[in-house]
Amino acid sequence: MELQSLGYVGIRARDVNEWADFGVKFLGLQLVDRSRSTLTFRMDDRRQRVVVHGDGGEGAAFLGWEVADGAALGSLAARLASASRHNA
Repeated sequence: MELQSLGYVGIRARDVNEWADFGVKFLGLQLVDRSRSTLTFRMDDRRQRVVVHGDGGEGAAFLGWEVADGAALGSLAARLASASRHNA
């Protein structure tokens, strides 16, 4: 499989202020950026790993996967496109 790791996670939230406390106090993340509707957290040397967007919803918004290189990305994109056509 071409996927190597999960790079980042986007989360929809009703209240980003609750996430600010939860991310830092309970998950041990570092809050690195905050706007009125978005928080970004880091847990390692990467700029951000968790993005919380207060759009009134709940749950996962997006996932960012890491692959080895451009060729692996192209192969994965082709597999996803093929699967999408077969499931349409």
